[in-house]
Amino acid sequence: MRQKVYTNSMNTKRSDKSLTAMAYILKALVPYTEQNLLLAFHPSKFLSDLERTSGYSRQTLKQTYLRAKKQRMISLDTTPRLTAKGRQYVQPFIAKKLAGGGNLMVIFDIPQDFSDQRRQFRNLLRHLEFAQTQRSVWMSPNDHVDCIREAVRDLHLGDWVQLYEASKIE
Repeated sequence: MRQKVYTNSMNTKRSDKSLTAMAYILKALVPYTEQNLLLAFHPSKFLSDLERTSGYSRQTLKQTYLRAKKQRMISLDTTPRLTAKGRQYVQPFIAKKLAGGGNLMVIFDIPQDFSDQRRQFRNLLRHLEFAQTQRSVWMSPNDHVDCIREAVRDLHLGDWVQLYEASKIE
């Protein structure tokens, strides 16, 4: 079984002002979003609309789509779908805030024998824009529960990682 690798190579620093072309393309593959419905029912209209709203040229968007396929962020069974790698890349751009102003807290104590998995897990937390509050305690106001659970399962870290929804008392 081939293990997924969570590295900084998927991390493209984004500014709060604009998304990367890759983020625009991958967001369009998130089910039931406005972009996804437009892509499904009016593909040519989708590309024109994306070109207009993103500020990227049609050629750049097409090249980005091909690059996403090559990097295995998109799979093509019958229709284009996001792979786990694609979902992780786009997660920071689509994550919603937790209800009630809470935070997602990740606590882990991964043994030294699993240093590669620990490094990959930390890289994923950085990519998802978690803040490190202590050495192995990270927090985010965004709902990344599914993404974290998937990574914990794929990296076989279930015995050492705990997820909590927390809010500050004072």
